[in-house]
Amino acid sequence: MNRGRSASPKRGTSVGRSPVRTSPVKGGSYESELMRLIRERNELHSMLEKYERHLAEIQGNIKVLTAERNQTNKLYEQAQEEIGRLRREVIKSPRTPKTTLTAQAILRRLEAERDEATADLRRMTTERDSLRERLKISQMASINERAHLEQRTENLQSAIHMMESERLEQKSRMTVMKKTILSLEDEVKTLLKKATEAEDELTRQKSECSSLRLLSEKVEHTLFDAQHRLSLKSREYETLQEIVGRCDEKIDTLTRQSVLQQDEINILQTKITNLDQEKDALQETTDTKTEKIVSLEENIAFKEKTISALRKNNTEKENATEQLRATISNCEREISSLRRQLDALNKELTETGKAREAVAQDKNQLLEELRKVKQDNQLVNSKLESSVQENQDLKLKVQDCNTNVTRLENLLSSKEKEKREILDKFLRANGEAENWETRAHQAEGEASSVRLAVLNAESECCRMKERIESLEKEINEHVVAQKTQKVQISALNNSIVMLEKEVQQTKAEKISVLNDLASTRDLCVKLDASKETVSRQLSSKTQEMERMLKELESAGTEIGLLRQQLASERISMKSLESVLASNREKEFQSQMTTQEKDSEIQLFKEKLALSDSKVMNQSREITQLQNKLTQLEAEFDITKRQLSTERFEREYAVQELRRHGLSTKYFTSSPVRRSLGSPPRSPERSGIQSPGSPPLDRSVKFRDY
Repeated sequence: MNRGRSASPKRGTSVGRSPVRTSPVKGGSYESELMRLIRERNELHSMLEKYERHLAEIQGNIKVLTAERNQTNKLYEQAQEEIGRLRREVIKSPRTPKTTLTAQAILRRLEAERDEATADLRRMTTERDSLRERLKISQMASINERAHLEQRTENLQSAIHMMESERLEQKSRMTVMKKTILSLEDEVKTLLKKATEAEDELTRQKSECSSLRLLSEKVEHTLFDAQHRLSLKSREYETLQEIVGRCDEKIDTLTRQSVLQQDEINILQTKITNLDQEKDALQETTDTKTEKIVSLEENIAFKEKTISALRKNNTEKENATEQLRATISNCEREISSLRRQLDALNKELTETGKAREAVAQDKNQLLEELRKVKQDNQLVNSKLESSVQENQDLKLKVQDCNTNVTRLENLLSSKEKEKREILDKFLRANGEAENWETRAHQAEGEASSVRLAVLNAESECCRMKERIESLEKEINEHVVAQKTQKVQISALNNSIVMLEKEVQQTKAEKISVLNDLASTRDLCVKLDASKETVSRQLSSKTQEMERMLKELESAGTEIGLLRQQLASERISMKSLESVLASNREKEFQSQMTTQEKDSEIQLFKEKLALSDSKVMNQSREITQLQNKLTQLEAEFDITKRQLSTERFEREYAVQELRRHGLSTKYFTSSPVRRSLGSPPRSPERSGIQSPGSPPLDRSVKFRDY
């Protein structure tokens, strides 16, 4: 077997023709691989034809051997007939010692040859049976192998057709891939342009963010100033509360003084009643005191002068009361202006409430937009799932592709690197955008704190309004009290006139009345002093109210500026949000494209792996076929050698028969007779034709004849 393999020249060629197939992606083009497969198919066809010819030769040799076997059987029968004839001739012929000895020797030799021939026949029959069995086995195996080889050739032909169709498909796909590569290059260029635009937008956003930072710092400074002013205003408000408390205390003292004055007026009324009683007594005593009238008239003239002076004082007091009325009217005008300013503040507060409602509506709109964005995200997720399913279907459909994608992989790897760089830039931009979003949230928190401060200021303004209303009520009460005092003063003036008339009648009692008037003068002086203090307090309060109004106006202007700043910040925030949304959409689209490209690359890799596995399986099958072919060649060489040894033994048997001097007819008709009886003289035949030897057990697979 080893000798046959070493002596087989076809095995080396077949092994050399079929090396281990490398993947078409790693080396060589697809067309060269197809040409090599077609060449191998043609070589296999030629090998099959050669084996068919060898099998036909073997079948012819077997037919020759069967014919020779039949001839040996015929020669054996003829030899037996000749032996019987010779025996009969010997029996019939006269017996001489020489003839008997020669006949006996010939008979013995013939019997020995007969025994050898019978043994050879038995052995040949056994060999024939074994050869028949081997022929049947080899024929079945050859039929199976032929069917397998034919099926294999058909499979290879179908595979070649498939490969050609795949080659055409791959060419079309290569064209499509080239187009896609060009489109991808265009997309990469567009992405680079978009990246540059995004970088420009980022720089612009950075500048805007720096401006927003400056604005936020300005807002912080303004907030700090506003807080400082609010603290100052709170302190001033506390001082005003203290002043109002003092005014309340003074008003309490004035009310007490008015109560005391009312008590004094009651006392004066009681005195007037007493004077009336005394007047009645004096009328009774006028008759007795007529003598004293002259002196009393002089005193009356003097008292009339004093009364004129008192009248002058009353006129002066009335002028002072008119001045007080004018000051009170001025105070009322100032209070009405303060009320108007309070109404304006109320209007501003209503406007701020409307602005709050607008802000709440903006918040609701933003929430609705967020809800819409969430719904859009859900729709996009559903679209992504459908696209993933479509990609999976495409993966299942495109698993049969086998393309030469090394260049594409290199290009795609470079493009993936560029995309990764672009993605890194986008991620950095996202990080910066998130930082800006956090800063925007911080600015919103600061704005909310400013809103809270504004609300606190509004609440303080409401409190101030309530306090001012309470002060107005107290001022009205004081005005009513002053009016009552004026009425009382007018009543006192009337009573004084009546007293003057009565003084003309009563002279003695006017001394006490003058004392009472002196006391009333003191009270009037005190009232004038208290009125002056009240007027001074009112003037100070009016000044403080004017200062408060100015501060409120300044606070209103600051609030308007803050509102304008907040509106500008809202506009900038909306622009930033729109830019961020566009950036997010661009990033999402780029991520989707990169994911699709990655999925396509993975599909191509899987296809390449499948094609590599198919090629490896085909190479393994080809190596197995080549090994089987080498085995068949070796077995064919063994059968050739067996046939050559059998021919040699046949010729040697013919020569032996010729040596023994048999008849030419016998020699010519039975050339294999000595070969049947001489197995020990041929060691090769004994070593090869043994029925238990493995080469004959693994005999060549012959075709049925």
